[in-house]
Amino acid sequence: RRCLRQGAGFEGVWGAAGGAGGGGAKPFKARPYNKAIMEGKATGLTQSTPRKATQPKTPHFRLVEREAMRPHCAADPSPEFASFKARPMPTFSPASAGDKSSAPATPRGVTEVVPFHLSGEMRHTSVEEARQRALEAQAEEERRARNFKARKMPVGEAWMPQHVEAPPVETKPFNFHYEERAALQASRLEQQRLEEESEQKRAREVHARPVPHALEHPFAPAKSTKPLTEIHGFSERTSARAEERKQWEAQMATEREGREAEMHKREIEEHERILAELAEIRAMAAFRARPAKVLKTKPFEVVRGTAEPTKPHSPDLSSTRRFGPPRRVEAS
Repeated sequence: RRCLRQGAGFEGVWGAAGGAGGGGAKPFKARPYNKAIMEGKATGLTQSTPRKATQPKTPHFRLVEREAMRPHCAADPSPEFASFKARPMPTFSPASAGDKSSAPATPRGVTEVVPFHLSGEMRHTSVEEARQRALEAQAEEERRARNFKARKMPVGEAWMPQHVEAPPVETKPFNFHYEERAALQASRLEQQRLEEESEQKRAREVHARPVPHALEHPFAPAKSTKPLTEIHGFSERTSARAEERKQWEAQMATEREGREAEMHKREIEEHERILAELAEIRAMAAFRARPAKVLKTKPFEVVRGTAEPTKPHSPDLSSTRRFGPPRRVEAS
């Protein structure tokens, strides 16, 4: 960078590097630059164009066209109700349940399919017609209500409205039957409690079945006639096993003491080795001067130096900026 700032070109830089390395000058080949940058075009990410919002449209199912293209089945010319023969009612009487041979075998009729048509357009048309008829009937009722004609008022001095005196309303006694319902509920709870107590009492009672053999032949203990068992040549190994166990424990204790002594001996040796190494390290780190053998042969003599002592000079702390130019003092 310093060479480029001072005006040196790439050839001078590569020439200096080649001369320092001992080889010839290496040719420099620059990479091609981006022409879009020099022309002022935008670089980097491309500009994104916002998408238009989706506009919903009503779907056209074309029901009328599909209904016209669909083949229609022929309608029944006679709208009368088709007669059919019902199957006989089964007999559930216990008397006739066992006698199946007397009942005649009735053949099952064949199911006849009635043609039907479930067209959406026709159903829509029928619903619209029913709605139109309902609107017409409502309009007719409103028209009749608007054309109301009242009866003429009777004119005459002798006419008087009849005054009918109605008897006062007599309130009848009423009862919510709180006490009766409460007594009924209490009786139900008491009956339930008594039933539970009787069930628990019945469960606590134990009725053992009698033993028929014990009643016929009661048990009577009798002395056994079997001879006693005789012991011949019986010996226990408890004492021998205890002695063997004692010897084995003594042997294990001796081996354990030997292992502990060997371990203690190795710890002592390791401690001594560490102390010896530390002493050796300290001895190597301590400084020891070499003996002056020359002084033993020829003693040291002090010689006075020939250099002149240092002459001190007063420091000149004043300056032209602080006190101005020096003034000349004329001799009187």
